Amino acid sequence: MITFLEFILTGAIAGTVYGLTALPMSLVHSTTHAVDSAVGGYVVVAGFIAATIGGIVGSIAAIIAATGLSLLSYGLYILLRRRGPVNPITYVLLTFGLLTVLESFILWWRGPDGIVRSLFSGEIQVAGMSVSPQALVNLLVGAAVVGSLLFVIYRTPAGLWLRASASNVKGANLAGLAVDRLWASVFIVQGAVAGLAGVLLLNTAGMSYQSAAHLTLMAIAAAMIFGFRGPTTAFCGGLVLGVVESVAIGYVSGAIATALPFIIILAALMIGSRNVAVRA
Repeated sequence: MITFLEFILTGAIAGTVYGLTALPMSLVHSTTHAVDSAVGGYVVVAGFIAATIGGIVGSIAAIIAATGLSLLSYGLYILLRRRGPVNPITYVLLTFGLLTVLESFILWWRGPDGIVRSLFSGEIQVAGMSVSPQALVNLLVGAAVVGSLLFVIYRTPAGLWLRASASNVKGANLAGLAVDRLWASVFIVQGAVAGLAGVLLLNTAGMSYQSAAHLTLMAIAAAMIFGFRGPTTAFCGGLVLGVVESVAIGYVSGAIATALPFIIILAALMIGSRNVAVRA
């Protein structure tokens, strides 16, 4: 029983990072109805910058760099919009290309070797279980990000404007809202949260250039567990995915754990297609 609970706690550590990667992706989707598939690249670039510079300055630089990359993605989205209505698939493919560029850049910059950093040298005992203090840090940071985001969305005028622009773009423009600026702020939040996830991942399990695509797939799978219904459910989906992955590694095999995001995405697409057919 103790071993099973340890797997759950271990999964929650990784799941927090998955959730913090899926959360901003889902926020962008809820606002613009587009999926930024380069978000895993922002996470990994941030992690490597934090490791290279080190300290608080490195963490701040990592978040700023991830925010800049997210704004670059928004710039690509704006270019597509100027040509007419944006096909979601076109934007997914475009940002997947950006993800590939970021992976290649990291490979050229740092090489194929992974990197990991640990802020804590020991573990703490909780009810007979060995728990890394990093688990507590990850969960507290995740809860703080989700709570702050919910407060902004549902308790501030900016959140009301954002929800209005997501529901009706033309109506929001006619009401005098600066929709482009509102959406730019969403991409800024996406980059900042992704950068924070990169710093946490560096201190949790480490990363390599190959982590970028894996994190994007994990984020998509986490967001799709509850049907891309919003940033909160995306974060919860990341926790679920992390726990299931950890239990699968511990009791089944690593191969099944590796295939989990593909299985979840396939199942979500099949269920979604079936629901569409039933409604039709």
